[in-house]
Amino acid sequence: MSVLTEKACIRKDRLSVVVGSDRYRVNNIFDNQLPARPVHEIIKDAERRVGEEVDYSVTSANCEHFVTDLRYGVPKSGQVDDVVFATKAAVGVIALGAVAGLCYQLAKRRDKHKE
Repeated sequence: MSVLTEKACIRKDRLSVVVGSDRYRVNNIFDNQLPARPVHEIIKDAERRVGEEVDYSVTSANCEHFVTDLRYGVPKSGQVDDVVFATKAAVGVIALGAVAGLCYQLAKRRDKHKE
């Protein structure tokens, strides 16, 4: 339901309450790209923000942006980056196809004109 809102409230809950019986894993995917902040600073900033109402956007301010901002000081989402990359790649393929089609039509027209 988070995609249907523009605001979110930062809460502190036990992990067991949040995940229930679902499986989970720690995923610090940007550790090889960005230096992690000291743990005590991350915890201090996270606890300071509990109760705060923040803007929420699936593409620019989601929960992954929030936690990467806490960990690295940079709001970043690998999920959003993947979608943006795939979208740009698809648009590029479509544009390339359109250019190829146009070139083919121009060449065909040129050959027909020579006859």
